[in-house]
Amino acid sequence: VRVQDLMVLNILQANRFRRPYYFATTVDPTSYVGLDRLVLSRSYPVKEGVDPGRIPAFASELNGALNVGVFSAYPPGLLFQASLPFLDDLDPALLDAFIEFTAEVEIAVRQVEAGRGLLVEVEGGSGSG
Repeated sequence: VRVQDLMVLNILQANRFRRPYYFATTVDPTSYVGLDRLVLSRSYPVKEGVDPGRIPAFASELNGALNVGVFSAYPPGLLFQASLPFLDDLDPALLDAFIEFTAEVEIAVRQVEAGRGLLVEVEGGSGSG
């Protein structure tokens, strides 16, 4: 066990899932300490020719409008992350709510983005992740 793994586990123990957890996209997956299954990550690629400098402001607007997770700019697009600690419970009602949640996030992103031409349309209407 590495020192950084012990630090993450200490934070989790002290917090007891009262707050959401997020990982930077630059973190090595081995540093997730098995928690990557509790974090929803969805990426939205930017359309070719769009100035990447527009994405941080768009992410900030989404964060202010939706308050459902964390949107951030990352090359080459937009990233959404939300923590999902309830997945450990495997409660079917919560899993159904999760599926509805991800669909609602997708709809909300597309509504806020409408007419701006920033994000690539993905077949089936969802981002990759």
